[in-house]
Amino acid sequence: MPNYPQFIEEKIGTTQLFLTPLNRNAATIQLSFDVGSFLENKNQAGISHFIEHLIFNGSKKYPSAQKVAQIIEKFGGKINGFTSENETTFWIYVPKSALHKTTNLLFDIVFNPLALFAGKEIEKEKKIILEEISLGKDNPDRHIFDLAMKTLNPKHKISTPVIGSKKTVKNIKKDDLINWWKKHYLSSNLKISIAGYIPKKIKKEIIKYLPREKAIINNDWPKYQSPKTLRIKNFYKKIDQVKLMMIFENLAKLTPKTLIMAELVEYILGGGMSSILFEELRTKKGLCYSVWAKAEQTIDLSLFTISGGFSAKKIKEATQKIIEVIQKIKDDGFTTKQFEEAKQSYLGSLEMKCDDTADLAFWPIFDKRNFNRIISFEENIKILEGISQEELNQFACNLFKKESLAFTTLGPYKNEEKIKEILNKLN
Repeated sequence: MPNYPQFIEEKIGTTQLFLTPLNRNAATIQLSFDVGSFLENKNQAGISHFIEHLIFNGSKKYPSAQKVAQIIEKFGGKINGFTSENETTFWIYVPKSALHKTTNLLFDIVFNPLALFAGKEIEKEKKIILEEISLGKDNPDRHIFDLAMKTLNPKHKISTPVIGSKKTVKNIKKDDLINWWKKHYLSSNLKISIAGYIPKKIKKEIIKYLPREKAIINNDWPKYQSPKTLRIKNFYKKIDQVKLMMIFENLAKLTPKTLIMAELVEYILGGGMSSILFEELRTKKGLCYSVWAKAEQTIDLSLFTISGGFSAKKIKEATQKIIEVIQKIKDDGFTTKQFEEAKQSYLGSLEMKCDDTADLAFWPIFDKRNFNRIISFEENIKILEGISQEELNQFACNLFKKESLAFTTLGPYKNEEKIKEILNKLN
């Protein structure tokens, strides 16, 4: 058995700190705030993502985006961030020789952002985000995701893109940004994770960088309520392919065990070139270039997505084949070979994560946010070993329900009734 990394959990005041020490010559540091699009109202849509952009434009100590990038990149490092429904994260990946100076930079740009208070910088970044929105809409693979979320549940905040809309972004003012940053980007709302090379005095160093705040955040996350009915929406657009996205809601409570089972189903159904969907739709039928499945999680909802691109003439056949595959799984279950290979793949993925400092930094943040505790490598393996083939079959049956399905297409196709007729065959 591999020598798995160990996660160390500590606290600096109200800030959660996770350390995953490894014998490496580099480290990943992530600063992750509990704020994202799910906390925004309809007029604020995109404000968390907007602030993410502005953070990288510098601080008083590092007064420009170019200066920030130069300091990280001259050491061969990387710096970036992302915003989701429930988090905003800033990270660096750097060699250990540059860890001290680059750590200082990361904390400084987050807690002392210069561009947030500069009207010209805000207007410039606003133009960049508007271009990013246009880019997303021109990219069918990205645009189908936003449309699918609207099909899934138009009454929930999941239907609003994390980036916002052109209208909301244009209307965001400097005071809006400052107030949002002051409310949410606090050390009490922060999770810090470091994986890889970790110097002995890193905690003392972080204490110097963290602002002393007493405020405690109680975030009011929205509760998800499923429409509990089959949802179908075709968005017509003149492009070469029809992009398809099927989303099944998994309304069961997210636990370490259900997360692992969802990942096992993902592997068997559409995790790679040996998956059922790839073999049936591409290898045997030649219906597509790619088709995949993905298990994803938000605050209180797990989603299982099937997606691919097909010609307009083949979309009905492709949909029919996908439903046949799912129905066969519900009727007959997974084969022993599929089940055992999925478990082996999961173990392999755990082994490879041991060498990925980004994965190891993200791991405790995700677990603490979703389970309120860290699930070790060893516990994950124990949970995996306890999952029976019958349990996984039942999990799939509960997951693939017609009333939990939202079906979306983007492209030159309009016949919703024909698609509805095919989807209604799912029992």
